[in-house]
Amino acid sequence: MSVFKWIKGVWGYSKREEELLEALAWMAVQYLEHKRDDGVEALYHSFMSAGELTCAVLDTHGLIVDDGSGGEWTEKGKKFLADH
Repeated sequence: MSVFKWIKGVWGYSKREEELLEALAWMAVQYLEHKRDDGVEALYHSFMSAGELTCAVLDTHGLIVDDGSGGEWTEKGKKFLADH
């Protein structure tokens, strides 16, 4: 493994960034995730500011697609959760 991969990690984040993103993603699963009527596991933030910010950050990193009221996990997001 190159020194760059050790510093930036497999996901392209520093170790600290990856730890914080991991914590945020799993908190989103615990507190925001629900099953929609069509059976898809999605995030719903109930328009609380902490949830809105969480979805915005996860969307910025490509882990979800924000739909305004929450979002759906992308393939990258599902893989990120599976790897962590």
